[in-house]
Amino acid sequence: MLKTMLKCSFRPSAHTAKVLLGVAGVLVLSVVAAMPARADVKIGFQAPLTGPTATDGKSAQIAATMAVEDINAAGGVLGQKIELVTYDDQAKSDQAIFTANKLIGEDGVKLVVNGSY
Repeated sequence: MLKTMLKCSFRPSAHTAKVLLGVAGVLVLSVVAAMPARADVKIGFQAPLTGPTATDGKSAQIAATMAVEDINAAGGVLGQKIELVTYDDQAKSDQAIFTANKLIGEDGVKLVVNGSY
């Protein structure tokens, strides 16, 4: 029991991922309003998809994908579809930094949602 009490971890749920994407949607509205017209709005998503916390990351990824599908089915954001660009950060800080840089530098996302620890 003491070991359980001392273990501090955040376990993202499907609801948490939807809330994060809701907040991200509000931010995307402001970013999109300032951007020239494009076909898609790219949102970066980092989560541990492999390793000891992969179950949590995959749950967050499923929830994020569902939220994007719901938003796109409702017409997107200001008429633009959302594209989720996903990377595995393995719940490691060095991988999170690497994937964040890749999302911004190579993929050109303007917003990153992290479903990690």
